[in-house]
Amino acid sequence: MPLWQKCLCGVQKGVQVAEEWASGEVTAKDVKAMRKKIYKHRDSLTHKASTDIQQQKEKEVLPTLTETLNAKVLLETFSKMYGLVELQEMNGVKTVSCHKSDHSWINIITHIANKMRKKIVSTIKSAGSWICLTVDESTAFGRSYLILYLRGDVTGEGETENIFWDLIELEEGTTADAIYKALKKSLLEADLDDAYLKSHLICITTDRASVMTGRQSGLITRLKKDYPLLESIHCLAHRLELSVSDALKSVTGCNHFEIFISKLYTLYHQSPKNARQLSEAASQVNICLLKIGHIFTIRWVASSFVTLQAVRRDFPALVAQMKKGAEDGSRSDIERKKFSGLLNRLTCIGFVNDLATIKDVLRELHSLSLKLQKRSTSFMEATREIKMTIEVLKAFKITPGKSMEKAAEAVQVGEFKQVPLRSSKENVNRFLFLQAIINSLSSRMPDTNLTKIITPLDPLNWPKSRESLVLFGEKEIHDLAKMLEVPSREAVEDFRNWKLNNDQNGKVLKKGFSTND
Repeated sequence: MPLWQKCLCGVQKGVQVAEEWASGEVTAKDVKAMRKKIYKHRDSLTHKASTDIQQQKEKEVLPTLTETLNAKVLLETFSKMYGLVELQEMNGVKTVSCHKSDHSWINIITHIANKMRKKIVSTIKSAGSWICLTVDESTAFGRSYLILYLRGDVTGEGETENIFWDLIELEEGTTADAIYKALKKSLLEADLDDAYLKSHLICITTDRASVMTGRQSGLITRLKKDYPLLESIHCLAHRLELSVSDALKSVTGCNHFEIFISKLYTLYHQSPKNARQLSEAASQVNICLLKIGHIFTIRWVASSFVTLQAVRRDFPALVAQMKKGAEDGSRSDIERKKFSGLLNRLTCIGFVNDLATIKDVLRELHSLSLKLQKRSTSFMEATREIKMTIEVLKAFKITPGKSMEKAAEAVQVGEFKQVPLRSSKENVNRFLFLQAIINSLSSRMPDTNLTKIITPLDPLNWPKSRESLVLFGEKEIHDLAKMLEVPSREAVEDFRNWKLNNDQNGKVLKKGFSTND
């Protein structure tokens, strides 16, 4: 049964969803009994409400409303243009009728953007800069778009930068062929011709969607046929999300924790009454509420950390509101039992320990995710940050993190934030959870051949003694020069001058092996 059907409880008066139906675990002794249950459910208010929601969903009310609002904002934006034009006329500027048309303004802005792209391309070509692309596909308002970033020397000053390049509507669909055509069209229209791309397009970063990485006809496969120097990299931030997802699946206790946090989210996001009572309980204990959101969903590293931070900080208010809900005579018996069950789970020693364990891990992964997403982070820096995070997680197995230490202190005194705790075992085994995260990060982010080749370009990897430094990394630089089709001997000599004489002015080194790439 779809997830939205699980959330019907409390949305409409008289509608309650049995746990068996919500989880899809309805059972019966025989086929006849099962049919009877199905027929009974078919005629229930629950099924009717679910059907209504499904029909409303198919109408795409939200995208339609969003498009309407965007059109209104666009109209207001361009309506201000008229006033600006009139002001310029008062100042003596000669204008024509086309300057007062919103369509004309759109065409003018598009023309300026195209000119800016062509100017950037001219600078890139003049500098002979290598080019890297970052590509992603997204959907908004029922339409699919290709998001394109370009990395290269866009200023002509020898420093590589990431810039937003284009947002392309995929009018022909989201197939690999449609994306391939849209990408090439965007590059060619900005004067990035095939001749230049064949000798200077060296890298593309995508997620692991089959339309991007398919071996037979994926986007990367098609581009590599056109541009022989091209290397592909799976986005490291996306790898991080997948790594943690793999680890969660292997530790069963995380599932129980996820279900409980999801119940808290549902409790306060579907009932204004519950949200108001929680706010009142928070004010009584002088707590400024944080938002409890989803957990372990897409981009869960960031969102889940904020959610667990909220649960931990708002703990006394949550407990107070649970008690009030469990004793509230105006609520139904089912609601009171629900609050009572959540209260028992919330005040368990095991829950406090689980919360601390996962929060400490999330804090490190959240920090790593932000570092990987920084525009200035190079591939070598990202690799170094990943290795350091793995080392920190290994250390947590010996020395507990900050939240773990506070949880241990709470267990000793029998209360957490002045709330008495009940004795229970934790569901999440700290050592198994940490090892699962470590194993997943290590397996999904191995030392690839590309990583090994560019390792010598990071001075932090250089040996300390001059004797060891003399020939260090020269084989890797030779292989990298061959890969990029630049003079390998000159590349090695430039690298040698850099590491032994601190001279980074070598032409090949400066052009192709910038440590910022």
